[in-house]
Amino acid sequence: MSTRAIAAAAVRGLHSSVYVRAARPSITAIAEVRRVVPGTSLMKAREALAASRSPAAPDTDDVAAAVKWLEADRQKEGARRAAKVATRRTAEGVVGLCSLADGVAERARGAIIELNCETDFVARNELFAALARDIAHTAAVYPLITDSVDGGAVSDIDINTFLDCPIAPFGAPLETPRTVRAAIVEAISRLGEKVELSRAAALFDTAGIVTGMFAHGTAAIPPADAATRATYAAGKVAALIAASIPRVPKDEESQKRTRALARSLARQAAGFETRSIDGGEASTDGPSTALLEQPFAMLLPTAQATSDGETPVRDVLAAWAQTHLGSADAVSVTALRRWEVGEQAAPVEDKAESFADEVKRAAGIS
Repeated sequence: MSTRAIAAAAVRGLHSSVYVRAARPSITAIAEVRRVVPGTSLMKAREALAASRSPAAPDTDDVAAAVKWLEADRQKEGARRAAKVATRRTAEGVVGLCSLADGVAERARGAIIELNCETDFVARNELFAALARDIAHTAAVYPLITDSVDGGAVSDIDINTFLDCPIAPFGAPLETPRTVRAAIVEAISRLGEKVELSRAAALFDTAGIVTGMFAHGTAAIPPADAATRATYAAGKVAALIAASIPRVPKDEESQKRTRALARSLARQAAGFETRSIDGGEASTDGPSTALLEQPFAMLLPTAQATSDGETPVRDVLAAWAQTHLGSADAVSVTALRRWEVGEQAAPVEDKAESFADEVKRAAGIS
């Protein structure tokens, strides 16, 4: 037999019906893998099913085993990519806010986080947005509170410790639980950019505290995949306010205006360059950077407070407290976090190659 005939026979053998049945997972199994692990390509799902088959049943698709194989593969790929992009600058991303309870009807629980990436394109990606939302929810559920740096109700979270916490999704529980660190590594694998959690802060089960949250700037917010009592917001600038209001009346109208007041304070902090609650900073070219000294320009009508847009926040709060609670000192701001995306990023003079630079180099563009 000639060499060509031997080669032809070998090719026919490779394409025999037995081999095809053993090598090609069913369409149903592929669809199920892609449902369990959203974002998985058809080819990757097929590869996972083929690689995870048991030698004892080479023609049987095992979706659970394929999902585990995908998880391990993504962690391996993510770790490789994370090492590759470790020195890149991450000045884009979102600041996310999650509230489990605002303190009006039950004790306040909430969190603020900043999740960064390299480009605005990824910052607007739904997968990145969902990760930010899940991390903010996790920070609210497992706050890992240490001593507050400003003596207020909000405490900064140690990031290294938090990364090893199990992630608590905003919606339905994960079919394959993982840590916050593992979720970030997986995102790096799927997005191809450096992703990092730069900071987080939370308040937990704090009596007498009402929270206000506000996020400014466009940010992708994917729909929750299950009913939840939590609320989430994200943007380029966000503020979390903790106000001490020990006696919130239980009637609906009082609770509505109290929530509006707390949200107005957060809007004010986010809308102005706010650095402190009452720092006493003087400013000759604009409003003070101390919240209580600023003109209360972001007051919502539903707060039922009086302001001409020039009255300082401090005076508006005193008047509101006197009118609705019977005492001018019944309301005070005890904690503030006002974060802007990228304000802690490495200096621009960092010469590490960015994702955009890598694409240009690969395409031969100078």
